[in-house]
Amino acid sequence: MNLFRNIRKFRATLGPVEQAQIVASTAVVVAMVTIVLVRVFSDYKLGWYDFVSVITVGIFGFLIVYFTLNYGRLLEEQKQEVIALNAIAEAVNRAVEIGYLLQNALQEVRNVLQVEYGWIYHVEGGVLVLKASRGTAEEDRSIVPAGASVDDPSLQWMRSARIVRHPGTRNGGADWPYGTIRAWASVPIMMKDTFSGLIIVASGDRQAFRDKQLDLMAAFANQIGVALENSALFERLRRSEERYMDLFEHSPDMYH
Repeated sequence: MNLFRNIRKFRATLGPVEQAQIVASTAVVVAMVTIVLVRVFSDYKLGWYDFVSVITVGIFGFLIVYFTLNYGRLLEEQKQEVIALNAIAEAVNRAVEIGYLLQNALQEVRNVLQVEYGWIYHVEGGVLVLKASRGTAEEDRSIVPAGASVDDPSLQWMRSARIVRHPGTRNGGADWPYGTIRAWASVPIMMKDTFSGLIIVASGDRQAFRDKQLDLMAAFANQIGVALENSALFERLRRSEERYMDLFEHSPDMYH
């Protein structure tokens, strides 16, 4: 019973691509075994030709399965990335409240990259202000100190994309300041070529980030930069309307 329960639990953790890979691989194995059994039970003496045929069927079968499903997995990943980027682009076009937008953007980044932690900072008055965070309730450590100045020489790394990993050695990891986090990546948010914020994601997996993930984060950062620019324009428009209304209310009545 425990064996069947474990098999059922393992199957539930597999995605559609992994399940298809198992089914296709099983079909290749069955085909190979069938060829051998037919030869054996038909009293046919197996020779080198039969052995080479079975091996050839197996090799080509597994290669076809591997490359086909690997390509399918790549397409599925790209599809999810496009869906996530479109979701952020739609939110930007709707000019929703910036806090809500940043929370959603961070959630999309975490879902696509499959990481545990994430932060989005916005520059306000020359300091970084935390605007959104996800998955950090159980991890009280942060990559950037609260209220850090953007002019701090030790934080100039924020202005370019980077990946930082745990050294992986016992001696080198003794001074690792990020607790259970084993790797983190960051990309700057730019608004009209001006540093306006920072996206940081982190994971307990040391190999969680590659250049591909940085490129995807940069695409999200570009969308967020557009959203921040739109938000600034709407805020200036709102203030102009308020000043106009004040001027209108306090202006003398021209007809009296």
